Formats: sequence, structure tokens, C-alpha cells
Amino acid sequence: MRRLTNQHGFALATVLGLLTLFFLVAVALGQVARLQLKTAARQAERVKAYYLARAGLARAQYELTRLWAQGDPYRARADGSWQNWNTPEGVVSFAVQDENGKLNINRMSPMILERALQGLGLDKKRLLTVRDSLLDWVDKDGVPRQDGAEDEYYLTRKPPYRPRNQAFESPAEITAVRGVDGRLAFSWGSDPAALTPAGEGLWQLFTIYKRSTKVDLNSAPLKVLLALPGLDKDTAAKLVEARAAYPFRGFQRVSRIVGGLRFRELAPWITVSPGRTYTIISRGQLKEGRARHTILAVVRLQSRGQTQNLFWLDDVVQSWQP
Repeated sequence: MRRLTNQHGFALATVLGLLTLFFLVAVALGQVARLQLKTAARQAERVKAYYLARAGLARAQYELTRLWAQGDPYRARADGSWQNWNTPEGVVSFAVQDENGKLNINRMSPMILERALQGLGLDKKRLLTVRDSLLDWVDKDGVPRQDGAEDEYYLTRKPPYRPRNQAFESPAEITAVRGVDGRLAFSWGSDPAALTPAGEGLWQLFTIYKRSTKVDLNSAPLKVLLALPGLDKDTAAKLVEARAAYPFRGFQRVSRIVGGLRFRELAPWITVSPGRTYTIISRGQLKEGRARHTILAVVRLQSRGQTQNLFWLDDVVQSWQP
């Protein structure tokens, strides 16, 4: 009788152990399922945010194409200012910047380059390093400037590489220059309501997509204008205010605003001709959830309403994460 009782007790303990095991397995499976559902939901939100950003790009390209077809690209608001578009899924914020409104990084004087970099708030040591290293990258000799870099520096990198010693061929190439990282090259204002929402990165100031050293007054950001000879902060701000009211079609108004003597100093560096190559940065953010996606693209408008993608940086914020 005692043996039978022991057997029943052992069986009961076994059953209870199995039930406990099954319970723990069920709990674990439930947690895994919940995690998978959350992961799937986050992925779905990221995909929606991505397509919102794509929609912003498409809308900006459409507006540019339409204005060029109408013969009035001056109304394109291509100075990097933000535009918002509310959709049922979320908010799209996009900014357009004419490459003609930027400084030609492949044909840059040290003085103007340094003045442009000062607008980014770099400390003095890094400013000089970036200035000289950018100049060393595009010049044809192998002799480094005082704060620059040539083969001796770049061949110690992992992996090692050599400077181009000729013109930049891609905006992404700028990140290979000493002192420049992804954040400095492609950073942008995370808040469209910020005072400088179109960005604080080199991409806002410099371009590789033109040959001329002249800057379009109708689309140049304030920081670009401040790098030009003959302009101080107050005068540059007046130019921005005047073009917002009515785009410059010639230099008569510009001369009155700047003044005769300073205009002669400024004139060799400016134009009022828009270009057909634009940087577009578009951010999609869902109304529900925290998902957002940002795309930076450089497009060239071709004939018959077609566009050519010259450069594409997907998920800008993530691109500079270590």
C-alpha cells in the first residue's frame, strides 16, 4: 500500500512538473509572439515613414518640373526653406536647394572657404584642419598644407587610401577628407521650426555639380552669402528679405542694397540665374508612433519633364551613426 502511495505521489509530482514546464513554455512563447508583433509593427511604421519621405521627394520634383515648364523657376523656393505637407498618414517636411546657390568646392579660394566654415561653428583647430584638408584633396600636388593632409596621413587610415588630388566626384567623398565625418557633411536641422532648418552640414554650403564659382543670389543660404566678399550680416539679411518679396532678375536692386563700392567687390561672385540641379531633403513622420525617415537626394532636371538622380543618401540621420 505504501509503494502504491509513493507511485501516486511520484506521478502527481511529474504531472505538476510537466504542467509547470508547459506553462513556462507558453509564457515564453507568448513573450516571443508579442516581441515579434511589436517588431513587425515597428517595421511597418518604418516602411510607411520611408514612403512618406519618398512622397515628399516626388512632390518637390513635380513642383520644380512644373515651374521650369512654365518658364518661371524663380518661384521654386529653392533656398533650403522648409515646406510642410499634411497627409492622412503623417507629416512630410521637405526642403529644396538650388546647387547654383552653393559654393563650388572644387574651385574654392582659402579665404571664402574659411569664411563659409566659420558659419558652422567649428572650433578654430578643426576649422583650419577641414579648410586645409579640403584644399589639399582637390589640388594636384602631394604637399600638405600646414593643417592639411596628403598621402602620409591617409595611408595610415584603416583601410588606407590616397587623396584624389583632383575634383570631388561625389558628395559622399567629402567624408573621406581629414576632419570631416558624416555628421559634418550631411547634418541637418532635426526640427523644421529651427532657425536654420535647412541644415548645418557642408552639403548646404558646397556643391560639386557646377563649374562656375558664381553663386545664385536667389537661392544662396545666408551662410553662403556671408562667405562672399563685400557682404556683412545686415546686408546679407537685406538681400534675403528683398528676394523673398521679389526674386532678383538683374543687379540693379542688388547694387542699391549693397552699395556701389561693395557691389563692385561682390559682382564677380554672384549671378541671378537658377540652375537645373537641386538638392532635396525630405522627412516623413507618422502621426501615430515615432517612426520617421529622411532622404537626401541630388536631382537634375532634364528635358521633357524627366529627372536624373545624381546622388542618394537614404535615412540621413542613421548614416552618421557610429
